[in-house]
Amino acid sequence: ARPPAEAIRGWNAILDSTQQALAREGLSDAELAELTSQANTIENEALAVATELVPQVAALEEQLEQLGPPPGEGEGQEAPEVTERRSALDDRRAELEGNLKEARLVVVRARQLEGDAIAKRHDRFLRSLTERTANIVDPGFWRDAAAGTLAYWRSLTLLVRDSAWATGRQLSDSPGVLLRTIAALLIGLLVFAY
Repeated sequence: ARPPAEAIRGWNAILDSTQQALAREGLSDAELAELTSQANTIENEALAVATELVPQVAALEEQLEQLGPPPGEGEGQEAPEVTERRSALDDRRAELEGNLKEARLVVVRARQLEGDAIAKRHDRFLRSLTERTANIVDPGFWRDAAAGTLAYWRSLTLLVRDSAWATGRQLSDSPGVLLRTIAALLIGLLVFAY
């Protein structure tokens, strides 16, 4: 496994390019799905690193607590080995705490970019539902409708899958997300059905 600082630099570079890609217009559903997947992978990896770092930081804090604070002025000297050990532990704790904060920031940033990509896909899907304005008695309308049905179902499947995935991930943050997502899916299905 890569050292946390190196992994964090790599994740941030990928998230920077993801953010730039999401700012471009005209991304396909496949590109948006890839960006969502990429951000999700980074989120999971960063979360795993943060989870590993928490007990390491706690262990260092416990060791530092056992050593106690350095003696104050006029309290005498402590053994040089103790001073060196405290300094080494404090330096390592600071390094790990910094990595922990950075990993947590990567998790938040990846979630935000995932949400942005999913929102773009949802917007595209809803726009595609309302763009058709052909006359119902026109044979071209029925030919186009038959040709577009597969694309609509594919988009609907992606929408449902992404919404279910995002909802499952965010349920711990807000129970109301599930109700809003179900309502949005029902509205989308009703619009699509009629």
